Amino acid sequence: MEPVLRVSRTNENPGRRFWGCVYYDMKEQCKFFQWANPAEDDDGYMEAARLKKKVACLKVKLKATKWRLNVAICVGLVGWVGLLYMWVYESGKRKPAYVGANGLL
Repeated sequence: MEPVLRVSRTNENPGRRFWGCVYYDMKEQCKFFQWANPAEDDDGYMEAARLKKKVACLKVKLKATKWRLNVAICVGLVGWVGLLYMWVYESGKRKPAYVGANGLL
């Protein structure tokens, strides 16, 4: 059987590619394993894996920040609409001053 290119998901080698048997980690008799990249490239792959993890974390933070911004906008709009309603309601309740012969009534 020909080996299959796989990606490591361990903490020691996250994102590092390796060649393994089709049944790698499924059957006891198949133990073929070989790193796909030379040892001198390990730092580059480790850095790429670290950056991918950082990008994923930043995407999660961005999504949470967008949600908070949308909530703040909604609360602000409700506040302004409420303030406008109160202003219109209060201005409608006031009775106009009537000036009679003896002054204000």
